[in-house]
Amino acid sequence: MKWNSIRLELARTPDFPSGSVSRAFLLRLPIDEKGMVDWGEVSKQPSRATIRRFWASEPDRRGRIRAGPDGGILKDSPGGTAPMFDMAPQPLKLGEKVMVTAADGSELPFKVAFIKQLE
Repeated sequence: MKWNSIRLELARTPDFPSGSVSRAFLLRLPIDEKGMVDWGEVSKQPSRATIRRFWASEPDRRGRIRAGPDGGILKDSPGGTAPMFDMAPQPLKLGEKVMVTAADGSELPFKVAFIKQLE
C-alpha cells in the first residue's frame, strides 16, 4: 500500500464564497484504489499517519491521525485525549469534497486539492 500526501482545502462556505487555500489540512495516509484509508497499513506504521492544519489567522497545528469508532479519521491534539476534528469514512479523491467536523461540532466542507504518492 502506498502512503500519500493529501491536501484538503476549505471549499465554499457562507464566510468564504470562493473557498480558501489558506485554510487547509495536509494528511499523510495510505489510501486504496477507492480512496479509502487503509487502517491496516496505518496500524503497522502509526507514527507515519500525521496531519498538519494551517489557517492563515492561527498558528499551525500538527498531530497524529487515528481511526475513529466509525472507521473515520480522528486527529488528536498533541498530548491531549480529545480529538481536534473528525471525518466520517468517505473516499479521498482528487477534486471531490469531504466534510470535516470540528471539535466544537461545526461541519465544514473541504476539497481534495491534491494527492501525491510518497513511496
